[in-house]
Amino acid sequence: MDAIKKKMQSLKSETENSLARAEQLDMEAKEANSLAERTEEHVRSTIAITFILSQFRSARKVCSRLALQVRDLQKKMQHVENELDNTIEKLSSTNTKLDEKDKAFQVMIQMQFLLGSNCSSRRRN
Repeated sequence: MDAIKKKMQSLKSETENSLARAEQLDMEAKEANSLAERTEEHVRSTIAITFILSQFRSARKVCSRLALQVRDLQKKMQHVENELDNTIEKLSSTNTKLDEKDKAFQVMIQMQFLLGSNCSSRRRN
């Protein structure tokens, strides 16, 4: 009978140890699963960050090309503005000369008119 009691106590002790070990292994499995989830989330974040960095680098290259184009366009615009200033200056000069010639022409017409009327009045006399 003592042997049976000892055997029962031994089995009870083994059962308790097995249950404790199972509980410990269950906790370790939960921790491992939690770690795996966190690692998986970290990998997804890393992939997302890598993708975002790639997009950023592409956008930066596009911005650099656009900046060069803007600089070229500014140079062209400056050249066109200079040409416009020169053209406006030439136009102003030409208009001034035209006004002077028009005034001279008007004076000449008046003189011819006056000379013509003087000649007519002398002929009549």
